[in-house]
Amino acid sequence: MLLDDLHELVSGAYELEEWHVDGAVLRPPQVVGRFVLVSGTVTTVFHNRAHAEKQITAVLLGKYVLDKTAFAYGYHDTSIFTETPSELSVSHKPLWDGMRSFAASMTPPGAVQFSSENGQQGFTITLAGITYSENGQTLRVWRRMAEK
Repeated sequence: MLLDDLHELVSGAYELEEWHVDGAVLRPPQVVGRFVLVSGTVTTVFHNRAHAEKQITAVLLGKYVLDKTAFAYGYHDTSIFTETPSELSVSHKPLWDGMRSFAASMTPPGAVQFSSENGQQGFTITLAGITYSENGQTLRVWRRMAEK
């Protein structure tokens, strides 16, 4: 796969379809979100409304780097809002320090697999969307949003 083709495959806006947590699969409207990878910037916004007693909204802004062998991303601006019946709290603590790096491997035509060095996290990106996993378990499924 050529680098331009890889950039075209990865770049786009994605809509959250599934969020796997504690053995359950949450879907809209319980959870809604967007994951946007465009021109070296990554933006993630999600709302977790699965539990009325504790709702979470996150806005994450950062950057990504992509070449034929690797993908890395990190968030430099984080805002997480947690709402309970009695209060609203805000955190700007980064989810992690620096960039998370992944090695690229080509899979069937039109797909790429990115795996962390320790093999615990991974992304599979296709023309249809992105699947994110940890320790071999799917955590999030994002569908590519069509241009209008």
